[in-house]
Amino acid sequence: MPIIYVENMAQTPRTPQQPTPQAPMTRRAMSRRQREQRRQRLVTLVVGSAIGLALLAVLIGVAYDRLWIPSRPIAQVGATTLTRGEYWTERRNAIARSIAQNLQLLNLFGGQFGSQFEGQITTLDAEVANIRTGTVDEETVNGWIDRQLVIQSAAKAYSLQVNDGEIAQQLMADLGRSFPAPSNPLTSTTTLTPTATAEPTATATPAATATPGGPTATASPTVPPTATVPPTATPLPDAALGQLDAAIGRLYDAYQQEILRLSPDPSQPLKASLTIDDFKKALHDQYLRQALASKVEAQLLPEASFQPTTNPNSIAVRQILISSTATLSDTQAQRDAALAARKPAAEAILAQLRGGANFEELAKEKSEDFATRDQGGLLPTFDYTGKTSDGRQMDPAIVKAALALKENQNSDLIPTSFGWHIIQLVSRTVESTEVQLQDARSKKFDEWLAQQRTAAAIARFPAVSPTPTSPPTPTPGALPTVELYATPTATSVPTSTTTLTGTPTLTPAP
Repeated sequence: MPIIYVENMAQTPRTPQQPTPQAPMTRRAMSRRQREQRRQRLVTLVVGSAIGLALLAVLIGVAYDRLWIPSRPIAQVGATTLTRGEYWTERRNAIARSIAQNLQLLNLFGGQFGSQFEGQITTLDAEVANIRTGTVDEETVNGWIDRQLVIQSAAKAYSLQVNDGEIAQQLMADLGRSFPAPSNPLTSTTTLTPTATAEPTATATPAATATPGGPTATASPTVPPTATVPPTATPLPDAALGQLDAAIGRLYDAYQQEILRLSPDPSQPLKASLTIDDFKKALHDQYLRQALASKVEAQLLPEASFQPTTNPNSIAVRQILISSTATLSDTQAQRDAALAARKPAAEAILAQLRGGANFEELAKEKSEDFATRDQGGLLPTFDYTGKTSDGRQMDPAIVKAALALKENQNSDLIPTSFGWHIIQLVSRTVESTEVQLQDARSKKFDEWLAQQRTAAAIARFPAVSPTPTSPPTPTPGALPTVELYATPTATSVPTSTTTLTGTPTLTPAP
């Protein structure tokens, strides 16, 4: 039987429909279409150009602000340049150093002296936000120049360098006094309290050194005996490196506490502007210079070649004055006569002293210098040349007599233009060899650094106007003489007020 194939009509493919032919565009339509396409291309070009220019301006601004300005030089010492970007960091470091110094002073002296330092901390901290926009701080730039001079000149002249251990040693010698490590080592039974190391008042206040013969200084603030930290020797470099991070950490904690404590609104406390890394870098640079300076000083003045002096740097005396009645307008003969007239009174007082009378009490009773008698006749301290600490000159006769006395010994009568003086040597101090050596080294280092500054190639950008050449320094004149005689201040007599009673009433005439 034949097989019949039935065609499936559903699967038969349809013939695709041919697009409807469009009428050809007219010449006017084609022209209009071309104009529209040109307009679209022009708009696209203008918009793209505007966007491109805007992006270019942004990129130029970013490059100017982030690349060009930070790369501009501010100062140069030799081959080392301080760019503006590096200046910003240097300024942060300078602020950190100033805050660290204030914190150390606050921690050491605190109490009634604290207000002199604590207010400066928030002021300094607020400056950090204005470093980029503010004017260049000349002190910061000069500090960088000074440090570069020391680094470069020490290497060139003496091949000197310092390592991190030596820097840490110098740093801990200072920082360890104001932010010492806890005095008691931790044991398994040690109980830690939140204020064990955070409170600044737990730091011992060093004893104030009293001026010889002067009033005894009162230490402030008063610290309980248990909080006293005994003086410790400067740690060795390796030990100092191990203590450094902890000491800077205590310093940074004190900084944050001061910022919080001094916040105007406790509900919105201020945030510290500096990081602990800022303090580490700032103090590293500071003590790098200090460590190098110490090495240069040792080269400039070796200890073996130093000869200390025995001349006293501080002499304290008391005086009893029997004043003369002579005036500046008197002749020499009149002055001699006035002095001779007061000599018996002065001799009588000298006899009392030789008989065992207390000098201080007798000065309060008998001295005719009313500027010193209430203090038992205590005069300003002076050195072996007669120069006082406030820049005046003691009478040479007083100086000569004081240098010849032993402590607590009384002089004979000393005539001056003020009258007859009797003095007692309270104390005579000669600086230790170590202090004398350090003073002499510091002086030589300052002279050396001034020479390096003159010889070095130092540039500023823009150039700083040269300082006008000052005329030669004249020979300093004589220091003002200490007045050894002062008359008492007149006391005004209160005027009595007369009270009138029973004043008659005036009746106007009719």
